[in-house]
Amino acid sequence: MYPISTIKGVEDVSFYGNTPYEWVVTFDYDIAKSLGITADDISKAFADRYSENLLGMVTSGNMRYGVRLKDGSVGDMSDIPVKNVGGRIVRLGEIAQFRYQEALPTSYYRINGLNTLNLAVAVGTDVNLISVVGAVKDKMHELEASFPDEITAKVNYDSSEYVSAELNKIYFRTLFCLLILLIFAFLVNRSWRYMVVVAITLMVSILISVCLYWLVGLEIHIYTLAGVTVSLGIIIDNTIVMVDHYSRYGNRSVFPALLSAIMTTVAALLVIFLLPEQERASLTEFAVAIIINLCVSLLVAYLFVPALLYYFPVNFNVKDSARAKRLRRIAWWNRGYGRYIGWGIRHRWLLVLGVVIAFGIPTCLIPKDFEWKPYSDHRKVIDKVLGTSFALFYKAMDRSDFYREPSRPCLTIRAGMPEGCTVQQLNEVLRSMENYLSGIVDIESFETGIYSPSSGTIQVYFKPEVEDTSLPSMVKGDVILMAASFGGANWTVFGIDDNGFNNNIVTSYRSNGVKLTGYNYDQLLRYGEHLLDRMSSTGVSLVLKYGASAVMIDRRASSVSITISRPSRLWVSVRTNTIVRCVRLYMIRMLRPFRTMGSMLMSVLNPLPRMSWISGTWTMLQ
Repeated sequence: MYPISTIKGVEDVSFYGNTPYEWVVTFDYDIAKSLGITADDISKAFADRYSENLLGMVTSGNMRYGVRLKDGSVGDMSDIPVKNVGGRIVRLGEIAQFRYQEALPTSYYRINGLNTLNLAVAVGTDVNLISVVGAVKDKMHELEASFPDEITAKVNYDSSEYVSAELNKIYFRTLFCLLILLIFAFLVNRSWRYMVVVAITLMVSILISVCLYWLVGLEIHIYTLAGVTVSLGIIIDNTIVMVDHYSRYGNRSVFPALLSAIMTTVAALLVIFLLPEQERASLTEFAVAIIINLCVSLLVAYLFVPALLYYFPVNFNVKDSARAKRLRRIAWWNRGYGRYIGWGIRHRWLLVLGVVIAFGIPTCLIPKDFEWKPYSDHRKVIDKVLGTSFALFYKAMDRSDFYREPSRPCLTIRAGMPEGCTVQQLNEVLRSMENYLSGIVDIESFETGIYSPSSGTIQVYFKPEVEDTSLPSMVKGDVILMAASFGGANWTVFGIDDNGFNNNIVTSYRSNGVKLTGYNYDQLLRYGEHLLDRMSSTGVSLVLKYGASAVMIDRRASSVSITISRPSRLWVSVRTNTIVRCVRLYMIRMLRPFRTMGSMLMSVLNPLPRMSWISGTWTMLQ
């Protein structure tokens, strides 16, 4: 571990997978009892023998050091003094036996169903992942030469491989985008000189942008390169507009129009900085890269393009016959466009309807507790029909992978046993799932981690050649069928696609509530106190909350906390094993006359605009 941890850029190195050993001490209960020795005495003897005590601090020069006291005696465990009985020191060897053995595993970690010793290397967030991983691999090759013949090292997962593949895709797409844009610039004007001007201007813009990246500390990674690729089209647009205008009219009067268009795009990108922190962290550098590129393109279009055209002019003179044909095409287009504008003005309502149909009516934003029977009974259908594209977007935002870091497709299988089970029982269940996965040849690897009786995970990675086929979804379907057939285990299966499976119906936390509304706060408070008195007799722990300052009251076996603030809300929190339904029926019966009184007062208090509505809520937690 040490040679790898010294590599620059490595943040953490951890080693796990081995089963630890432990000392087991078995003492004779009868002998210990006759001597007045308990298990706590033996435990204290071990603590005194192997513990360190801080005595104080000393100063030496400019440094301060801690002084610790530690038992310096040597010998085996049988010499550990346990207790002074009748003036005689009883030692551990007189009453106990001890042995050194392999501990019962508290966790498991396997790769492809085989027990492994794992060395995990974590790379810092501010370093080049690909270069650091390359250095770690080189160091491992050096160390592997000194390994015994029966020990081999294998790279199980390398996150830099996927990042490298994504970078190669971005490089290809960027070059392909540049090629298409330059070919388009050539076909429109059929001039090599024009295309060379556009290419030189684009190269200058990118080089200046890279220098600004360095000045502002912007790192080059997947999101940054994606921002560069997105901005290439707009950069070339600015160049084409300035080249055409300056070549024809010899001035920069088109620049305010370019500035307005770019500032509109920049303003739209600034919305990213208002997103939640998790999404903003991934998209900030993407937006900054685009903003820098666009601002640089404006500077280049205003200063560099006119200077370049002075030494490398572009001629737009055409023959009279070609000019006449072009003017006829423009006149034909303008005539058709004018007719469309006139039709649109006369049928404006059709255009508005088309926009509404295209974007949809956001009925999906209506609160879930909105009660209108025709809508609530058919909510899903109405939201889908009226929402159109907005409903699809809103549904996609609720997915857990709407914002996600680039990574390989992974099928995740989680399992847990009910309370009272052991890690070994969960291990047997996951072994059955591993036996199925090991028979699929198109699976590259699967990692199993069991950390507690209620937490076990299998992560399945497929071979790259089948990742984009239907095989991963078929395997996921088979895994779900197997999970559903296992009794006693709680399963969660997700990944590969948007579908998932969860059969966990057991929860350790339940919340029930009864809400009371009325106009008499004092009466609500009396009802709350009456409930405290009633439920305290059953051994229930109650908390009555209605504010900022607290009063603690002890009633029988219960602990009651009363908190007071604004007199418009009253909360009673109940922690109990008593059936909540009985409490609810009791409160409904008790508040029936109060509700009638509130209805009568409503007609009297409605004319008073400054009268506030007073409500009370009982929240019962079991």
